[in-house]
Amino acid sequence: IKENIANFSILLFITIQPVLRFAYAAYADFYLLFFATASFLLIKRWYEKGNRLNFLLSAVSCGLGLTTKYNMLVMALVFYFMVIWLAYEKFKSAKKMIYYSSLYASISLILFVPQMLKNYLLTGNPIYPLMGSIFRSTNDFAFENVSHFAFRKYFYNENIFQILLTPLMVFFYGRENNIQFFDGVLNPFFVIFPIFAVFTIKKREYTIYFLAGWLYNLIVLFLEPVSARFLLPSVPLFTIVAAHGLSKLKLSEKKLFLIFLPFIIFNLYFGGKHLTDKDKWQYLLGRMSKDEFLERKCPDYKSIRFINENTPENSKILHLFSGQRTFYLQRDFIYDSFNDGRLFKRIFGGIKDETELCQKFKQMSVTHLFIRKDLFKTFVNENFSSKEIEIINNFFRKKGEIIFADNFFLVFKINYD
Repeated sequence: IKENIANFSILLFITIQPVLRFAYAAYADFYLLFFATASFLLIKRWYEKGNRLNFLLSAVSCGLGLTTKYNMLVMALVFYFMVIWLAYEKFKSAKKMIYYSSLYASISLILFVPQMLKNYLLTGNPIYPLMGSIFRSTNDFAFENVSHFAFRKYFYNENIFQILLTPLMVFFYGRENNIQFFDGVLNPFFVIFPIFAVFTIKKREYTIYFLAGWLYNLIVLFLEPVSARFLLPSVPLFTIVAAHGLSKLKLSEKKLFLIFLPFIIFNLYFGGKHLTDKDKWQYLLGRMSKDEFLERKCPDYKSIRFINENTPENSKILHLFSGQRTFYLQRDFIYDSFNDGRLFKRIFGGIKDETELCQKFKQMSVTHLFIRKDLFKTFVNENFSSKEIEIINNFFRKKGEIIFADNFFLVFKINYD
């Protein structure tokens, strides 16, 4: 890849809206992106240069990625198929193909075993909450994940064709803080130019890289409701393919600039406000503390900080409609399913009064509730009868106290005395 094309491609990637928006936040998607990109680049270098260390490091990176987020299961599967093809192309030997693909899978999965063991001991499902229909949970309070298909069919009444187009539409349009429109947008460059490159590059491995990226995007549909950041691991594959294709054209600096300019403008249109965010610059320049910055950018951080500083270390927190973001939380916790209240409904099932509800929480060893107030109130009003709402209200009046509240969240301490 030519240096100028590489520079333009990197600039385009680091300015896509999800990167600009979430670069300051502790999202597992970025750790996953790092390990997936490292795995891909190392396995590509192994294929081209033949250094076995690159192969082993790629497998290790893949395994570490598996411990960050379940989306890496999809990318790992894609990499396994990729290694099978690359090994056969490299050695023209079925025996070596089996050896290298088995070695790659073994190394990566060995690193994933501790997390699977932990999940199995806690829930009976080694990849909880995925595949709940196959691995029946031993935990009464476990929940099953919601697929992208089910989510968009239920909430937006989309047909199968619209749902299958989601991974493509994410590259062309999206809105922040609106999951119907993917909570953001990537960039059409990563669709248009890789297609062009596939037909101009004679090396078949680049077609494999291109197909691997789209295979990942399609399989993710079966895991969870798709947002733009969930598809980030496929972007480096498309970037490499597109950059190689452009390198074949021998374009001048001016023509390359004109090619990349509209796509950079696209990024700035959707994400430019994050570059001009005064708070980020104040923090980077040392004029604002980390706590102050996070309280401004993460609505739940102030309440999580309160929990860390004002609850016993053996506390166990139940999250209800709080967004499932627990990176900064320094206490044991349980969170409800995908903000639809299924776990709370299961806890409430068969309850006759507030005392029984309190006992259900005690069975879970829950000491505090961490609640997004407006969403929980709407959920209760829409899903429970007036008698059940009265029980819930009595629970909050008689079985504990609110020890923290702000405009969005509250922390409720349960009293079991």
